[in-house]
This record gives sequence, C-alpha cells and structure tokens, in this order.
Amino acid sequence: MSNLIQSILKSKVILYVLNGYLMVAISLLMLKPYVLNFTELNNFFSLSFLFIAVLTWACLFALLDKILSIGAPPSFIFHCLLLSYFILVILISKSILICLGFLIFLCSLVSYLYLNKSRLFYSSLLTVLVAFLKIIWLVLNQQFYLNEKFKLDIAEQDIQYGIIIVLSFILAFIIVFLGDKTKLITKIGTKKSLQILSHALFLFGLLYVVFLCIAMYARAGSFSAPNFDMGIFTQAFANMAKGLGPVTTLERDKVLSHFAVHVSPILYTILPFYKLWPSPENLEILQVLITMSGILPLALILKEFDFSRLINRLCLLLYIVLPTLTTSHFYDFHENCFLAPLILWVIYSNLKGWRWKGLIFTILTLMIKEDAIIYLVSIFLYFTLQDRYGVFRQHYRFYLISQLILPLIYFSLCLYWLQNYGDGAMTTRFTNFMLPGQDSLREVVVNAITNPTFVLSSIFIQRKLSYLVLILACLGFLPLIQRNWETYLLMLPLLVINLLSDYLYQVDFAKQYNYGSSVLLIFMALVSLKENGSFVSKNKFILHKKLLRPLLSSAVLCSSLVLVTFLPRKVDTIQLYLKEKEDFQQLAKELKEIPRDAKVLAYSFYTPHLSDIYYLYDAFYHNEGRVDPEIDLVVVPRSMLQHYSSKEAQVVSDYYQLGYRESDRSTDQLYILELKR
Repeated sequence: MSNLIQSILKSKVILYVLNGYLMVAISLLMLKPYVLNFTELNNFFSLSFLFIAVLTWACLFALLDKILSIGAPPSFIFHCLLLSYFILVILISKSILICLGFLIFLCSLVSYLYLNKSRLFYSSLLTVLVAFLKIIWLVLNQQFYLNEKFKLDIAEQDIQYGIIIVLSFILAFIIVFLGDKTKLITKIGTKKSLQILSHALFLFGLLYVVFLCIAMYARAGSFSAPNFDMGIFTQAFANMAKGLGPVTTLERDKVLSHFAVHVSPILYTILPFYKLWPSPENLEILQVLITMSGILPLALILKEFDFSRLINRLCLLLYIVLPTLTTSHFYDFHENCFLAPLILWVIYSNLKGWRWKGLIFTILTLMIKEDAIIYLVSIFLYFTLQDRYGVFRQHYRFYLISQLILPLIYFSLCLYWLQNYGDGAMTTRFTNFMLPGQDSLREVVVNAITNPTFVLSSIFIQRKLSYLVLILACLGFLPLIQRNWETYLLMLPLLVINLLSDYLYQVDFAKQYNYGSSVLLIFMALVSLKENGSFVSKNKFILHKKLLRPLLSSAVLCSSLVLVTFLPRKVDTIQLYLKEKEDFQQLAKELKEIPRDAKVLAYSFYTPHLSDIYYLYDAFYHNEGRVDPEIDLVVVPRSMLQHYSSKEAQVVSDYYQLGYRESDRSTDQLYILELKR
C-alpha cells in the first residue's frame, strides 16, 4: 500500500492531472469575465464539470505521451503551461499588485528552469521581460487602483523596508566581494577564527535571549499586555493549575474551555513551570525560551547537511535575528510558539530516519493546535517526493502512518470535537472563499479549486504582498531558488495559514502566526544552499555562480536591519517599566486584593493580573457593551475617568447609572465600582 502511494505520487499520472488542471485554469482565464477571474468569487463552473474537464485533458496528455510519442515529457509540458498561465495572468491583469505577485512566481520558475538546465530557460527570460514591460506600462498609465481590495498605497514603512532590502543586498555583495579579494573569508575559516566566532555567536545569542526575556517581562509587568491573548492564556493556565482544565471566561465572554476554541493539549507540557511562578511574566519568558530552543534541532540539521562551520554559524545567526521569530512574541503568549522547535525536530527525525522519536515529535506537533496538520503534511509530501534522503524511504510505511494518516485522523477528530462540543472550527478566517450561505471548510476547498486565478490573486493585496516580499527578503530569497520542485511544497503552510485568508493579523510580523511558516522557510533556504552549492572542504564554500553566499549574507543583514526597526519599542517598554516600577508593582499588589470569588468586569490590560478569578470579563467586550447586573465589581484605571470618549468609560458610566458606586477598595490608581445592595 505504501509503495503504491509513493509510486502514484511520483508517477506521470500526477503530471497529467496537473497539466489538465492548468489547461482548465488557462481556459477559465480566457472564458470568464475579468471581474470573475480576479475580484469576485463565483461558481461559473461546478466542481463536477471541472473534474470532467481536468480528467479529459489529463487523458489527452497521456494519449499524446504514450501513443503518439510527441517527444515532450509531461514535465516539459507542465513548465510550458505554467509559464503560459503566469504570463497570461500578467498580461490580462489591470493591477500592479497582481502583476508584481505573479512576477515573483515567474522568477521562481525561471530560477528552477535555470538550475535544471531546461531548454525553456531562455523562453522564460523572455516572459520575465514581458512582465516587466507590462508593469512599466501600468505605472506610466497610473493604473494603481483596480478596486478597493487591490489598491496600491505606498506608506512610509514600505519605503523604509524597501531601502533596507536594497541596501542589504548591495552591502552583502560588496562584503563578499571584498572578503574574497582580501582573502578574509579564508582567514575566518581557520580553526582559531571559527572558535572566536562560535564564542561570539553564543554570547550574542545568550545576551539577545536575556534581552527578549527582560523585554517581555517588562511588557507584562508594565500592564502593556491586553486580554487578547495574554489574559486568555493566563486565566487558562491559572485554572489548569487548580485542576479545572483550561477554562476561560475571557476568550468567548462565557465559561468555556480553551480547547473548545483550539485543541491545544501541548499547554500541559509547560504547566509545571507555570506552577513554579504563576504569573503572566512567566508565560512571556517561557515563550521566548521555547522559540529559541529551535536552535538545537537547527544545529543538528546543519550538521546533517555537512555545511562548513562558517556557514553553520551564519545559519544559526539567521535563526536568532530572523524578525518573525522575535516579533511574533510581541502579541504575547500563544501556543503557536511550540511550532518553531517541534517542526525542526520533525524534519531532523526524518533526516535521521528516527521512527519512534519522530513519532513523539509528530504527536507533540499535533498537540499544538488543530491546524498543525498542514505543517506535517507538507513535510511528509516533501520527504516522500524527494530522492535524496534514503533513510526516510527505508521506513516509508511508518512515516506514511505517522505523518499523514495519523494527522488526518487527528484533524478529523478535532474538527468533530470543535463542531459538536466546542465553539466550532474557525472557518470565518476564510470567508473570502465562501459564497453567500456557505460556512464550511469543504466549500472553501471547492471554491478554491474552481477559482484558481481568484485564489492566487487574493494573495497579492498590498498587505499580503508586502509581508511575502519582506519575509522572503529576510531569507535572501533563498527559499525561491530551488533545484527540485518538491521543495516548494514546504511553502504550503505559508500559503494556507498566512496568505490565503483576508484576516490581516495572519500577515502581521507582530502577531503569532509566523512561527511555523518561518522555520519551514529557513529549512527551504538550507536546502537551497545544500543543493545549489558545492562543498569542496570543511573550510571553503564555493557557490553556484558565486551567488548563494551573498544571498545568505544579505539574509542575515536584512533580517538584522528589519529586526532593529522593531526593537526600539521593546527598549521603550523596558524603560517605561524601570521608570514606573514602583507604581506598577503597587498596582499589581492592589489587584491581588480584589476578591477572587467575585464576578469581575475588568480593564483589558488588567485581566492577565486577575487571571485567577474564575468569573472574569473584559470591559471592552463583555455582553456587547451592555450592563450585566450579575457583575459584582467593575475594575478600571482611575485615569480612564478623564477619557469619556472610550468604550470602557462609557461602560463604567452605564454601570454607575444602574446603581453601582465607587467601592472602598478603590485606590489612587484603581477605580472600582460595586453594586450597593
């Protein structure tokens, strides 16, 4: 059975089907009106009609290949069709953003054709030229606005990041060029120099982790962490510590297990550490340590790839300074932080041929959240279709069960649990792929399959395109430069988790959705270095056309410079905490005096410090802003009384009108209302 699945995945049948689908996509591009291709989801063709059309084309391609012997392998036809589709979209599109986005796809395909010495390479260069000419034409004709969704509005931050990207690449090429000319690279490659470099890297990494821990401690300690998501998780952990399970009233404004929203039993693995110091500060620090622990499996992967010691250290440094692995902490604790180390452990297990150890890491990854399946499936498909890691193929049946069948069963059970006993699967994140009256993931998948150009175009609204370019630039665009097509399968989570949804938090560097996609992109960069570079000795690294080394250097430079733009906010948080430390500590003591058996309505930024109260509600969200007569205490900052326009101030006023009056528990900092019975 396992051999059959592997042979099917690697057979020409898949290519015939893909070629058939591309022909249908091209046909839809030509037949459907412009708006139905790019801006409006529709059911122009049903799934059954599409299936018949794809099957017909696939059979035709198989017939041409088998019987008529046309002399062009299915892979060549696939590349021809893919080039044709990309250039047709660019030529038809009226949006600069869509053209730029598809140009990224096109450049990635060109690099693939070049690395594989395809006879289509020069033709692909011509398509790139045509794409550039189309973009120039759009600029000259000021076609910056297709509709509100694809509006191009360049902000100051976009210009700043654009300058950083360009400077990083220029500096990297200059540094590498001068390093070669002065033989500095050779000098750095000596044993003594590498030891000094290793010690410096360790010291920098340690100091940076300490800095992040202090910054996140200060964020929680200065009451800068709001209910979403810090209050939610601190309350869940507080109830877990009491043996009540991950119950929270803050997540959905009612008594509800967090597992009714996300199935995340992984949280129990750090519960013992939380019990030692039950506080929001502890969770913030644990998140930093969990994420940075990914350096260990990354170092082991680098050892397997047999890179030079200099390249190893650059790659480890890249992990430390990659912005998304730091900035994702800034929206406070989230279970997604476990993705960074565990995905790398799963990859390393596959490289080593570990079965039972690998199964443990697979199970732990599944325990993070119900959508962790997308990471495991993409890893499984990559290792299945590659021909370089023989140890994986030796135990293929085991990996088929553990990394495909088990995740699919677990995901199905999670969806069943959420749908029948929880708050439902979070399908609202994909409403942009739902027609009126639809609400299921199955309908999302069907609509995505039947609207290929709409799906791909939806990736290239400005916010998403900026995110994609920036995160790829922070990795020197190495993930796009691949010799083997199956490596691109590792970008599936980036596509599904980050880019397809119109929920823009998922393309925000400062939110928690970056961990998993980031480490897979790092691994793709390592694969690019491994497959496209020549390693002639442990101390010398010769790159394909002398390109990859500057790209790796630019990745480190760009990541560092982008990261620097985020860190001043953390420095400000530390300074704020140190400046008003006594006031913050006094406020924390006063909040501890609030009765734990009361039903409390609190200011959002107070909820993490009141998390051991069972009935705790956020003043901004509770009861849709209406007065809840069952509330015992309303706890807000006294300073809020000076801001009458805020929603929380209006809530306080409503409670006052109902008969709530200032409590004797009020302080100089706290304004507490209670119902005078």
